[in-house]
Amino acid sequence: MVLSPADAALFYRAWSALLTWVNDQRGIVPRFVRPSAENPIDPEVVNAVKDVIWADDGLREQFLAEGAADLGQEERELVASWRHRVSGNFVLFKHLRRHSIFLGKETYGVVGIYSPLEEMFPSVPRFVEAVLLPFRDVIITDGLLRSPGIHLTFGGGARRMLNDEYSAARAASQVRTMLPWREEAAVVSPLRTAARKSSSRQRH
Repeated sequence: MVLSPADAALFYRAWSALLTWVNDQRGIVPRFVRPSAENPIDPEVVNAVKDVIWADDGLREQFLAEGAADLGQEERELVASWRHRVSGNFVLFKHLRRHSIFLGKETYGVVGIYSPLEEMFPSVPRFVEAVLLPFRDVIITDGLLRSPGIHLTFGGGARRMLNDEYSAARAASQVRTMLPWREEAAVVSPLRTAARKSSSRQRH
């Protein structure tokens, strides 16, 4: 499964604007024109800039305050939602019709942006380093997954253990298909409500 073409374009507008602005501020790589789907930039350049973005969440917040004036409300809300991202090392376990399964501290169902993850990584299971991002009611990646330079194989015992882990998550309805997940969202919402009430009292 992948995003619709319109949603994929929305993601790319938001992501390319953030990449360009952060690089202009920090000078990570030589300056580049904001990329587009028709004129993408080298993945190595993206990796260099994205590592800085995800290491310092203040940059994303500063971008929203100072560098996102030419973006629409949907793009700004999307960038704001990325505070709920999940980064780390995962086992890309299997590809299903609806999503691909990532096993980490939790179990995630992840969809592709432009291309199905199954096309990009047909041989699974495999280890990957990824940043998982919310996109409305699904989870995507930031577009680039890193995999070890050497080919690692999973024996029968390892595969059974991974399958047991996935089966347990599925049986417990804990395959996370959105960020934040249900329990986390239930905590976030009251905090937002309290913040809005506090802000309203201050205005009065």
